[in-house]
Amino acid sequence: MGTYTDDNPNALYLNGYQTVFYDGFNGTELNRQAWPAVYGGPSNGNYTWSGADVNVGNGELAVTMTNHGGSWTAGGLNQSWAGSHTYGLFEVRAMVDKGQGTGPGIILWPTDDNWPPEVDLLETPNGDRSQVYFSNHWAGGGNNYASQNFNVDASQWHTYAVDWQPDHLTYLIDGKPMYTTTDHVPQTPMALGFMGFVAKSDDGWYGGGPNGSTPSQVGLHIDWVKISEPGGGGGIVATAPAAAASVAATVGATLAADGTDWNALAAAVLANHDATGLWTLPATLATAATDWYALAQQVYANHDATGHWFA
Repeated sequence: MGTYTDDNPNALYLNGYQTVFYDGFNGTELNRQAWPAVYGGPSNGNYTWSGADVNVGNGELAVTMTNHGGSWTAGGLNQSWAGSHTYGLFEVRAMVDKGQGTGPGIILWPTDDNWPPEVDLLETPNGDRSQVYFSNHWAGGGNNYASQNFNVDASQWHTYAVDWQPDHLTYLIDGKPMYTTTDHVPQTPMALGFMGFVAKSDDGWYGGGPNGSTPSQVGLHIDWVKISEPGGGGGIVATAPAAAASVAATVGATLAADGTDWNALAAAVLANHDATGLWTLPATLATAATDWYALAQQVYANHDATGHWFA
């Protein structure tokens, strides 16, 4: 998990979903198996893509826009084929530095690169980050899209999410549904990505390009990413299910029963994740006395019920 809180202010209670991907960006390098596409080369003529603007450290992923004495670079990355999904719940906890003429994108992009469709979980063209936009782009000639904007301070940490189902898109901020559309819902595989953007001087949506007030580096900061897929129906429900038994109590009972050193096991799991990108216990440390599958199910049940991975 990242440096900051990993909980939604209003936890999502999910029925019929299964977590299929999580990245808390705890290491010092980007996991290229999970994020194989890092952008490079020219962009809109006002900046170029640079891998140097994609960095992991201090419990977060930083995607930056950097001024090099008048010429700008920006970072961008995408899960591409490694994270291809058709439908699912995509959650990202993020904040954006203020900066005129710059902005981030948290996007679902077609896996085959055949645009459109495109679903934007976050755009914030206002330099003061006082509004956030959710947009859906679809095919049909020209740039067809629909946007909704909300008065949210994107310079503070928030959890942005979209629930993509075959018949609708629901946009959520901090666990609260903000908008649902049934129009032009994508039906092709897509992957999650992040990008920076530097506007030109005549870009009306951004109110022009960077100026003297714009910092030399502006960042999109990602604390964590979670992707869940529906399995056999279900969806987001408004009320919490009955609370699961405390994981702390389960762990405590197991410790009393078999003397397991949980601190050592936690360290081993973190080290294994840093080395492999997988949140699993190395097989060499598994013990016959512990039902790891049952404990894993308990952890997930507690998170679904309370919004916390542990009590």
